[in-house]
Amino acid sequence: MTSTHDPRPGTGRNNDAPHRSSARALSRSGPYIAAGLLGATVGSVGGVLLSESFKTVLLAGLKLGVFAAALGLALFIALQWHRYRAFDTQAAMKMAGLSFLAGAVSGGLVEALQDVLSSADESPRWAIHAASCVLLGALLGAVLSFSATSLSPLPAISAGLLSAVIAGLVGWATSGLAISPSAWSTASLIVFGAALGLLTFLIDGGGHSATVEVHWSSENTTTVKLGGRPVTVGGGADDIILRGAPPRVSTIAVENGVIEHIETATGKRTSLKDGSRLRIGGVIMVVHAPR
Repeated sequence: MTSTHDPRPGTGRNNDAPHRSSARALSRSGPYIAAGLLGATVGSVGGVLLSESFKTVLLAGLKLGVFAAALGLALFIALQWHRYRAFDTQAAMKMAGLSFLAGAVSGGLVEALQDVLSSADESPRWAIHAASCVLLGALLGAVLSFSATSLSPLPAISAGLLSAVIAGLVGWATSGLAISPSAWSTASLIVFGAALGLLTFLIDGGGHSATVEVHWSSENTTTVKLGGRPVTVGGGADDIILRGAPPRVSTIAVENGVIEHIETATGKRTSLKDGSRLRIGGVIMVVHAPR
C-alpha cells in the first residue's frame, strides 16, 4: 500500500512543525527582547536626566578647562624661560592640552556631583567653586611636575592645593558682597592663578637654586636649573641634548642639597659643588650652587 501525505493544514503527521519552530524562535529571541527593553528604559531615563543637567555640567567643565589651559600654559612658559631662556612649543601645547583636561574634569565632576547630591539652593556656590579649585589645584600641580623637570610632584601638588585653599577663603569672604556671580568667580580664579604662580616660583627655587651652565661654544651658553627631577644628559629626549651621543648618558641630580653627576653605564657618582666643571662629548658644563 502506498501512503500519501495531504498538504492541507491540519492533516498529516508534520502539521505541528511550524508551531514548534515558531516557539523555539520566540524562546531564543526572549533575551534579546529583554535586553532591548532594558536598554531602552535606561536610555530614556538617562536622556531625561542629561537633558536637565548635562548643559550645566558641560559648561562648567569648559569654562574651568579654558582657564586651566591658559594658566598652565603661562606657568609652563615662565618655568621654561626661567630655566632655558626659551621654551619648547610642542611641549607647551601638550601642557595646555593636559591643563585643559584637568580643568574640564575638575569643573564638570564637581558640578555633576553637586547635581546628584543636592540642589543648587542647598549648597552655596562658593563651596562648589572651592571644591573645583581644590581638585584643579591638585591636578594642575601634577601636570606641572610632569612637564617641568625642576618641580617635584609633592611640592607642586601641595602648591596647587594651597592656592585652591587661598582662593576658597577669598571666595567665602567675598560671597556676601553685592557683585555679579561672574565677576565674583573671575576674581576668585585670578587669586587662585596669582597664588599658584607665586608658589610655583618659590618651589622652583625663587631664583636661588643650583644651575648648570652649558657652554656649547665660546659665544653660546644655556643655563639649566637643577632640582626636582634629575636633569638628563644625552642624545635622546634628554634635558641637555648632545648630538651624536647615546640617550641618557648621565644625569645630574640634587638630593638633600648634594649635587651629583651619575654615569648611566657604570653607576659612578661624582659629587659636584659651586664651580665644578664637567666635559661630556666636547661640551663643558659649569655648576653654580648659591650658598
